[in-house]
Amino acid sequence: FGSSEAGVRAHFGDRELSALVMRWGVIGTGKIAHDFVTALFASKTETVVAVASRALDRAQQFASAHNVEAAYGSYSQLLDAEVDIVYVANGTVDHVSTTLACLARRKPVLVEKPMALTAAGGRALAAAAESAGVF
Repeated sequence: FGSSEAGVRAHFGDRELSALVMRWGVIGTGKIAHDFVTALFASKTETVVAVASRALDRAQQFASAHNVEAAYGSYSQLLDAEVDIVYVANGTVDHVSTTLACLARRKPVLVEKPMALTAAGGRALAAAAESAGVF
């Protein structure tokens, strides 16, 4: 959605921009996801509202440990939720496909490293983000 006010308004709708708190969804429940969520909760402008794992019980355990309100047993359920941005922290072999799914839903993403295992995968992500108008 870029950095222009018009782009931000187009993405977030009528939400008051001065009081905007970014609602994060997290895909993956490993140590790096734990560290990321812990850091986000120190912010006044960021919050984690949902977590997804391929196994619902792992998502529920993670949500309970981090006081996250929603836990999902599939990534698509998280993408249907009211999240503004997604942190992709699942297995590295799944980063490209998961990120492409996020971008197809026009969800901005932050992908843990490596974002792709190949240069072609990285190019596919950049092209999809540009096409979707998100980062």
